[in-house]
Amino acid sequence: MIKKISMVILTLLVMVVTNYLLANYFKVNFIELSFIVGLLYTLVIGFFSSEGGITTRMFDTKFEMLWNHESNSKNKFIKFYVNGPLVVAIAYTAISFIASVIIYWKYF
Repeated sequence: MIKKISMVILTLLVMVVTNYLLANYFKVNFIELSFIVGLLYTLVIGFFSSEGGITTRMFDTKFEMLWNHESNSKNKFIKFYVNGPLVVAIAYTAISFIASVIIYWKYF
């Protein structure tokens, strides 16, 4: 339980620090890059938390050709493992999107 909580806190901390460093580097406000950072982290964490994606099928096909063994690539669906860091990344992205819409509403 402590490990799961520490991974959630570490994920949030890494996302906030990355967002802060990028905002300082590009000389923009923190909120301007928060949605993009959240979306990128969500995609990366989701990619590594999934099973049965395109990379899995690619490696299964290579090994199937080598061993002439039936692979489990017949399943065409991607299976996601919902974990703490993925939930934090999705929540960060959603909150930053809502905050961006609220702050920049007059420009829409």
